[in-house]
Amino acid sequence: MLNFAPLHASFPIMTMASIGSCFLANFLRQHCLVSSAKPLASALALACGWNLLVCRPAQSQEQPNALDEVIELPEITVFGAARNGRDPLETPSAVTVINGEDMDRLQPSTYEDLLIDVPGLVIQGGRGVAQEPNIRGFQDEQVVIRVDGARQNFNLQHRGRFFVDPSLLKQIEVLRGGASAMFGSGALGGVISLETKDASDILKPGETWGGEVNVGFNTQGSEALRAVTAAFAQENLDMVAFFSQRLMPIDPEDGDKNPILDSAVDNLNGILKMTMTPNDDHQVLIDGRIYTDDGQVPNTANFEFDGPDDSSRTTLLTDRHLNHQQYRIKWDYTPFNSKFINLSTLVYYNETRVEEKRVSDMRFDTTEVSTIGVELTNSSDVNFGRMPVALAYGLEFFKDEHQATRNYEDRPEHPDAQRSFYAGFAQADFSLTPKVTLSSGLRYDGFVLDPPDPVEGNEKLPQRKESSLSPWLGLNWQPSDYLQFFIITSQAFRAPTLTEMYAQGTHFRGPSFDANGDIVLAYIPVTRPVIGVDGRPVIGADGQPEMEVVTRPVIGADGRPEMEIVMRPDGPEIKDNKFQQNPDLKSEKATRIEIGTRYQRSNVVAAGDELLLSANAYYADVDNYIEAIVSTQTDNFATFTQNVNAELSGFEAEMAYDARSWFTSANLTVPRGSEGGSSRQLDSIPQDRFSVILGLRPDPKWEIGLRSTVAGERKIDDNEDNNANTDSFVTLDLFANLRLGDGFLSDALISFGIDNITNQKYKLHPSVLPSHGRSVKLNTQFTF
Repeated sequence: MLNFAPLHASFPIMTMASIGSCFLANFLRQHCLVSSAKPLASALALACGWNLLVCRPAQSQEQPNALDEVIELPEITVFGAARNGRDPLETPSAVTVINGEDMDRLQPSTYEDLLIDVPGLVIQGGRGVAQEPNIRGFQDEQVVIRVDGARQNFNLQHRGRFFVDPSLLKQIEVLRGGASAMFGSGALGGVISLETKDASDILKPGETWGGEVNVGFNTQGSEALRAVTAAFAQENLDMVAFFSQRLMPIDPEDGDKNPILDSAVDNLNGILKMTMTPNDDHQVLIDGRIYTDDGQVPNTANFEFDGPDDSSRTTLLTDRHLNHQQYRIKWDYTPFNSKFINLSTLVYYNETRVEEKRVSDMRFDTTEVSTIGVELTNSSDVNFGRMPVALAYGLEFFKDEHQATRNYEDRPEHPDAQRSFYAGFAQADFSLTPKVTLSSGLRYDGFVLDPPDPVEGNEKLPQRKESSLSPWLGLNWQPSDYLQFFIITSQAFRAPTLTEMYAQGTHFRGPSFDANGDIVLAYIPVTRPVIGVDGRPVIGADGQPEMEVVTRPVIGADGRPEMEIVMRPDGPEIKDNKFQQNPDLKSEKATRIEIGTRYQRSNVVAAGDELLLSANAYYADVDNYIEAIVSTQTDNFATFTQNVNAELSGFEAEMAYDARSWFTSANLTVPRGSEGGSSRQLDSIPQDRFSVILGLRPDPKWEIGLRSTVAGERKIDDNEDNNANTDSFVTLDLFANLRLGDGFLSDALISFGIDNITNQKYKLHPSVLPSHGRSVKLNTQFTF
């Protein structure tokens, strides 16, 4: 017998559907004007309309089929600003969770593959070793990345900081906007939390040992994946070991079948975890993780070459070797029946070393970045009178150290410096009524920046000490168990990085341009052979004609004739573009406000189905937004950073419905951003984007589906000639998953997919490099 949703429960669905349909219709009208995209756009709009229609309350009864008894849809909890697991409807923030089922469908090779469907988020950089997050236009160090709770603070221009192969992850949480203020410096755009697998993800209840083997192939780059997992468990101890190797022998290609030059990189990843549970109150986890990659890539890894013969390629190409290590000790103390103590203590250390040997002249660069951190968090449930209050509070400390060399000498372009952060934070959730919760939080950060030794005659800079307060306030209203409305306002900050403030030395050598945009030419004296008294050229001791400088008479400033050397152009003037230090660079501070709604319910149309609808709008006013400028003007030929003000706003929406025998999801991103007080658009703002998934699951053992992404044109300041513009695109993907039978093969999974079926050439703004063309992927996973 089915559970029918009451009529009043359908009202928020239809309301959100109407709002979403208006945004979607406008989006498709603006961005699907290309004739080839019109049929697909129409089909997508029709599919979304049908999906919203079928999510109405059922008007007739149907008998449940076998799927109702076999398929178990995963329960989703989020970590969020509260720093403990909770239902999304209890979280007054925009958050998206990617789980193992999503990863099976995506078969990701990179984080661009993995996070393509998250609203407000784009992974930029192109090559796998250069990929960095961009949330709503906040990019790179304006987004915090955490792996199993440990901050990833690696900072090296043109390179990325994702050092976990996607095959080792069990869940990703993307927290966007206001609530991220509780995570300290860098959380302007949000927080990406990566969670690796545990023994419990491999072993079934009651099993004492087991494992998993994963083998995959991707036609792009002829990439091969092999991964092995082994798990062991006793009453008070469990251990798990992971190993993965991803090999890419050739460069992948874009949609025009042109190679994305120097992108082929091999990586290795390993994790060893041990969890001890001496009793019900205590749990201790110790683990270590290592990641390495090797390949021939440019030292500007997010840079695009014009072709194999591009002259800059020879000066940028390097043999790269990266080694990243992370070690953690985590202690959880949760006394039985205690409302006041739920303590978690984490100590971690990670170190990243990059070695790059330039192919053209064997110049050898090394870069080392290390982070040591400690975080203590406790949560308590108390009552203020009759009002329940949930508290979360704690302390955090971390320290980053940078070291860099070139041919075993100090490299000032990546300064030897360090920074230390110490923080305290607290958050309280006040249950004003059973349906209304007021949440407030405050974080204090103090930091110390130690500058490098001066070079090239620069003065020694003083140590810099500062502090910042990050408050946030949110209101969450749940008129029913399935519906949420929230509003949140917050302030967040980001301290400038050591490289942004202290970089010195030469960035690159190249031509400069005048005010009209013309290349500045170098001039040299005109020469001619010296003529002897016999009327013949004079031959020097080296057997070559002697030369003399040509002069001509001119009238000098004093009105008298004088001789002037005759000059001629000798090609572009080549000079050093140098980094300019900016020790007074201010911290970025963002004041944000966000409103949103979420509807999440089971048994909407049929027994066991799941529906999720969410939408949110945001606005951020950023003071002292840090902008990196590479000036090629001849009167200021330099690379420097400066503070500007900026405004960012946008709208995001998600929909997901799983009826067991079929499923669908969609998301919409409409971001905007400009410099404060002007119409100049920020280059970092991603494209408008809409994606939709529609899949069938006729049997619990297999599923098949299609995914499509539609992205709008990104035109900077409406300038047709701006080389930072990005074209619109439409892509179509196919995926299929099959579980093999019963018994010994019951846990074997075969996944097949074709990404970018129509082989479109496209870019994800603000990336310079194109994304991959058609990819055919096959993966097998066997658990024993």
